[in-house]
Amino acid sequence: MLIPPPIFCPPAPGERLRVLDLAQFHLPVSGGTRRHVEDKARYFETVPDVEHRILTPGESHGEDRWGASRVQTLAAPRLAWPGGGVWRVPRDMDAFRRVAAEFRPHVIEVGDPFFSAWLGRRLADELPARLVGFCHADPAD
Repeated sequence: MLIPPPIFCPPAPGERLRVLDLAQFHLPVSGGTRRHVEDKARYFETVPDVEHRILTPGESHGEDRWGASRVQTLAAPRLAWPGGGVWRVPRDMDAFRRVAAEFRPHVIEVGDPFFSAWLGRRLADELPARLVGFCHADPAD
């Protein structure tokens, strides 16, 4: 049975489309996910009717800009796993939810099946917003 998507509230006349990237695997040293988000930020520099924000876990709370895009990090502990240690996992999901909800995105993009997917689904239902996901892996591997 097909379930219709949540109601989408498009921008009001004269309002910019707000796009939120929830990116758990976005780090200064990461690869494909960072590249995807940065390429999108570069594209949005050419689209004046779009406001783009990236919300990601980091070492501490902070804010940066990539051209027209705003990058916001919220403090999160490192994930302890063999060979890992660079990824961060949000403990305070409510803080991420509050920051994301204050932005009032029309579109939310998630890039992992963990933190971003759960938070994105919850936000899309609450706001309402459209939820989009991408897979940064070859499912055949």
